[in-house]
Amino acid sequence: MVAAHEAKEGVELKKKTKGNMQWFSFDRGIKVEADVQERIEFDSITIAQAREKLDEFLTNSVKSDVEFVLDLVTSAFSTTNGKLDAKKVMGLLGYKHKIKAALFQEAMALIEKSITRTGSKMYFSVGERQEDGSYSRVNLNFSAA
Repeated sequence: MVAAHEAKEGVELKKKTKGNMQWFSFDRGIKVEADVQERIEFDSITIAQAREKLDEFLTNSVKSDVEFVLDLVTSAFSTTNGKLDAKKVMGLLGYKHKIKAALFQEAMALIEKSITRTGSKMYFSVGERQEDGSYSRVNLNFSAA
């Protein structure tokens, strides 16, 4: 769909979109959304090394007034059914440019190295515009083959 839109508009995107997309009907009465969700898994040895670096960083660097960082890291590495919550771990990467300490940077590099994208799924939803301008979801009942 993106390629067709690029051809129609005569503009080619330099950076290809990878995430969620929206399309509207000509009168904006119908909205179609495509949400892409990637499954992310971590290499167990590399992520364990990252955790060790973060623990060392926290032991050496965290003062009592910023102990919330300890809770942030502990929460990110807590497991549910033996699996890490990818969103929480990936959230730590958001601090990469804010915390310049060498141990923290090494831990972030290890987290990035441990990431494996094992697949993705695309979910579609359709909305019909209401009088107040909001969109009510149209129930679609189909599944991927």
